[in-house]
Amino acid sequence: MTVIDLTHTITETISLYPGAAAPKLNKIATCAKNGYNETLLTLASHTATHIDAPYHVYDDSVTLDNMSIHQFIGKAALIDCRGCAPGGSIGMHYIRQRKNIADEAEFIVFYTGWSDRWNSDAYSAAYPHITEDVAEYLGNSGKKGMGLDTISTDPVNAYGLPLHKKILRSGSFIIIENMTNIDMLPEQFTLVALPIKYLHSDGAPARVIALF
Repeated sequence: MTVIDLTHTITETISLYPGAAAPKLNKIATCAKNGYNETLLTLASHTATHIDAPYHVYDDSVTLDNMSIHQFIGKAALIDCRGCAPGGSIGMHYIRQRKNIADEAEFIVFYTGWSDRWNSDAYSAAYPHITEDVAEYLGNSGKKGMGLDTISTDPVNAYGLPLHKKILRSGSFIIIENMTNIDMLPEQFTLVALPIKYLHSDGAPARVIALF
C-alpha cells in the first residue's frame, strides 16, 4: 500500500487567506529547562490544510465535531484541472471528462497545480476556482466532500462565500482546502481527512492522506 501525505506543514510564515491571522508556535518548555519539550499553538480554525464544516457558512448547520468519523474517509476521484488558467473557472466539463470515476466517488479532489505556489504571494491571488454549476453539482451530489489545492473554494475576497453556501447547504458535506502533493496521486484512491476535534468546530486543520 502507498500512503501520500496531502498536508502542508504549519509554520509561522505559511500562506494565509488575505486578512487571516498567522499561526503562532511558541516554545513554552524545553528539555534543557523543564525536562521535556512543549509548544503552545495558536491557530485560526481555517489554517493551512483544513476542513470546512457546513457550520462555517450556516449558523444552524452541522459542526465537524458532530459529524460521524465516517464522513472523513472514503473513495476519491482525482479531477485534473491544470488546464485552467490563473484566476479561471473550473467548469463541469472537467468532471464530465472523468464521469466514470466521479460518479462512483465519495470525494471529488480538484488538481490545479496551485500548491506549487505555496508560501509565495502568488498563492493567495488569482487562483482557479469552481463555477456555480460545479458548486450546484457538488451540493446535490450526495457525496461526502470535495478537496482542492487552493486557498479557497470561492474566488479571493468573495463576499459571503456564495460557492461554499451552495456546496454546504445539505449539512452533510465537507470541503478540504490547501491540499498538497496531489501530483503524486492516481485517478482513484482512498482519502482520509481527520480534523482536529474541538467543540463547535466551524473548520479545523486536518492531517489529510491518500491510500492506494
